[in-house]
Amino acid sequence: MYEEVTKTLEKISKRKLGRYEKYFLSITPKTPREKFRRGVFALSSVHTTWQLNVALYDALWDLKWTKDPELLRGLILESRAGLVNNRVKAFTLYSALFWQYPDMFDRKDGETWYVYRDRIQDVVHGLGPAKSAFYSELVYFHENRVPCMDTHMLQLYGVKPKDVNGVKSVDRTRMEAHFDLTCERLGINPVTARWVLWDIKQGKSDSRYWSRVLEGRPKLHKQVQVTFNI
Repeated sequence: MYEEVTKTLEKISKRKLGRYEKYFLSITPKTPREKFRRGVFALSSVHTTWQLNVALYDALWDLKWTKDPELLRGLILESRAGLVNNRVKAFTLYSALFWQYPDMFDRKDGETWYVYRDRIQDVVHGLGPAKSAFYSELVYFHENRVPCMDTHMLQLYGVKPKDVNGVKSVDRTRMEAHFDLTCERLGINPVTARWVLWDIKQGKSDSRYWSRVLEGRPKLHKQVQVTFNI
């Protein structure tokens, strides 16, 4: 499967990758509040579909829940994203830690992307290695060199859906390294490539069917049907 993944990466249009990078650069978070919301999106993505991920993020856009656990619980229930108790705990801990130490969530000078990903995993309750990489993707986009090795990426490497949870960390690391090093050899960014492949799998020509909620207040973008001309 490694050879097949290599061939798949070789087929991705450089022009398409460039347009993805231009688009995501335009919505890179700049303020602490914007970066905080990217963590909310990453936590919202845990063990759910992209549709419910977007719905939960939309529900949590108004940050009044950061000071009201019962409001938070109600919003999670309303979103139907599931895992209510786990999510209440994860969002509450993340909010408290982020606003006490916002600089902790920035990548430090000289810190490798892998070390940064691992550090985020260590401090954010509820984020494993894949979702910690996703957090880094959401904050830094194509600057980041660590792709999110989620279920869909594992399937790209031939792992059957029923076997995803049984993948050993050493095997996951090998796949991650192969994807990263292959992209480096091809002169493309692994994170951008992953998002292109994800959209192709969804039958979409760009990311705005989900990423539009990162452009501003989600409810203001639900009816907007604009592509970035991939």
